[in-house]
Amino acid sequence: MPEISVIMCAYNAGRYIARSIDSLLVQTFRDFELIIVDDCSTDGTLETCRRYASRDRRIIVLHNDSNRGVSMSRQRATDAATGRYTIHADADDYVDPDMLQRLHDKAAETGAGMVICDYYEERGGETIYHSQQPTMLAPRQVITDLLSGRLHGSCWNKLVARNLYVDNGIRFPEGINCLEDLFVCLRLLNCNPVVDYLPAAFYHYVRIENNSITTTASTRDDMEQDKRLYDMTVALF
Repeated sequence: MPEISVIMCAYNAGRYIARSIDSLLVQTFRDFELIIVDDCSTDGTLETCRRYASRDRRIIVLHNDSNRGVSMSRQRATDAATGRYTIHADADDYVDPDMLQRLHDKAAETGAGMVICDYYEERGGETIYHSQQPTMLAPRQVITDLLSGRLHGSCWNKLVARNLYVDNGIRFPEGINCLEDLFVCLRLLNCNPVVDYLPAAFYHYVRIENNSITTTASTRDDMEQDKRLYDMTVALF
């Protein structure tokens, strides 16, 4: 059983995914598994992932026979995860070699169920550093910071104890493929875990025109998803 499960979803990410996988395979922390869900790509992404898996037994490749969207792909990988902790990585991004080690050390030191760190945004040749220090570490305050936009609602700058998902039945929402990660973060925090913050950045969030792990929804679909997500979030509180 690995200590950390890294979850990656990919849809037509052939131009970027090798860089993302390579950045994970050189981690100084070695006790992890990388679970990649290919969401019915048509550009050779699956073949690339399988080549990596044939060379490194820590890589597990799952394939969706039909396009299910990022939320259900995240859930499929989460169901397959066996690590004590989980963290996500998008197929078009990359990470620094000490990310897993530093986050794991912090969690082990403080017993935190969620460790939040800073991140880099790569946009148009510019690297922007984003501090993610919560106003306070109390889960309710972190929720407020997320809902106000002070903190980014992603799953890729947060190491989370997997038992928070399992013990509380937390799942990614079906049919929601925008801000689904924010919703899950809110649910995790609503379980009142110990939260800690590491004032350092390791994750490089690469801004590109077309996100490689999602398909393009129509404006009407977007509006319907937004309303469902709003109603689900309100129901949490």
